[in-house]
Amino acid sequence: MNETKQLTERQKDTIQILTRLISDKSEEKLWNDCYYDGDDKTITDLLGKLQSEGVEINFGVKLTPYHI
Repeated sequence: MNETKQLTERQKDTIQILTRLISDKSEEKLWNDCYYDGDDKTITDLLGKLQSEGVEINFGVKLTPYHI
């Protein structure tokens, strides 16, 4: 079982920056792959429908510390 590790302020700041950078990159890639390229028609249709209804779609990454 993984135990949650207490993080230092530096580690918290680094994780916050990393999460934002990865989330931005992942979101851009997902939008390009799923929406603009239209490889998956089901995803494209669902994203387009929600977007046309004024729903903002955001993709993210969750980083979880663990005890080594």
